[in-house]
Amino acid sequence: MVCSKDIASLYKSTYENYKENNHEFIRVDSDCERRLPSRSADSIKKWFYFGEMAHIQEKIFNDINLKVKSICTEKDDLFKIHFDYVKEIIINFAKEQNIVDNEKKATIVEIDFKNIFYNNNNLDNYIESINKKINENSDETIQYVYVVFRNDGMVVVVGQTSTLKNSDLFKLLDTRGLTGSANIILRKEFGNELFEKFDHLLTNYYSKAWVFADPNNIKNIKECESNLGEYLKEKGVPILNNYSHLYN
Repeated sequence: MVCSKDIASLYKSTYENYKENNHEFIRVDSDCERRLPSRSADSIKKWFYFGEMAHIQEKIFNDINLKVKSICTEKDDLFKIHFDYVKEIIINFAKEQNIVDNEKKATIVEIDFKNIFYNNNNLDNYIESINKKINENSDETIQYVYVVFRNDGMVVVVGQTSTLKNSDLFKLLDTRGLTGSANIILRKEFGNELFEKFDHLLTNYYSKAWVFADPNNIKNIKECESNLGEYLKEKGVPILNNYSHLYN
């Protein structure tokens, strides 16, 4: 059984080492910070640098993953170790931010994307079951923050929504997000087979998520999202879309 304190130490020490000593991390982070929408209208260049940071975040996670694997047994589930570690962070975040009180407890619910998209389960019914788990004792509208993982246990994105049904959380990732003309032009230039590979990668990218609700509605949802994203980074958690919680 892997100790959660050991996992926390591996995460934090590895992340801090990159952040403080890796020149590529320092350079790209500076470029990205300058191009957040509140500071720059250079949106195309922004995605170039955000993509560079995604590569760096993935390198950090892969390094962490190897270190975690080295202290595990063959029976240990690596994904579950990463997944549960982040849940522990969310619970601590809720306590430190005073999002919980003596009357209600912060509810953290697991989302299984494979159970929805790949087993053809009814999405509306699945979302309704999640809403009941989160909000079973109240008819009030609750706002949500979510943390999404890919298949190896890396965090992909931290987001927020005031409704689960129409949120980005349950939108299938694929190339339909491209505008009609852009889609046609790129398909003409690079071929439909390449786009099929893109769609296969995107639609299978998300594995699971934690959905976290403020049961007291005492925090601004955007503030809660931003604070949680930064809190995860403080704990050494690499995030592929490293800045989404700061500008959405």
